[in-house]
Amino acid sequence: MNRSRESIWAPLTRKQDESPYTCKLKVYWKTTNEWTHAEIQAYRSAIPQLAENARASDRKFTCEDFALQLLCQFASKHGLPVKLMDGVREYRNMDMYDPDYHENYPQTSRGFVAMAMASFGAPDVQRNGINTIRLSDPSELLPGDLLGLALDAKGRASGKRAHHVQVVV
Repeated sequence: MNRSRESIWAPLTRKQDESPYTCKLKVYWKTTNEWTHAEIQAYRSAIPQLAENARASDRKFTCEDFALQLLCQFASKHGLPVKLMDGVREYRNMDMYDPDYHENYPQTSRGFVAMAMASFGAPDVQRNGINTIRLSDPSELLPGDLLGLALDAKGRASGKRAHHVQVVV
């Protein structure tokens, strides 16, 4: 079993306190699987159709909104975990309930994306050393990969941080 699914972090109680502690979770979708090579390949195969469906929906997206919508739509359908980090906090599809963050968002993948988008932006997609690599050739790109525009004048002015992202379809 995946370690992140084995543990739920909760405040500690005194050792002599034997009363049960109830952990209240906000569940946007249940995590029932983990990201395997096969799941990643299925995601890559699904991206062109997910992107076309999003485009045809006439919904308005920011660039990072679009990328997160596709990821979360696939992950929720397949019971896969998603954890996003920005400069403000960490977002998980199953999280300890906090009314300050969770109260105003429905328990759906769209609700999760809406909550994250309150503070998540294109620069947050680029986490050097964590989820970002430099490719030597465009032929290395695969469906579902994200391109971060960071080496133009606007990106150099912000410390080579991505200010626009695109999903490879």
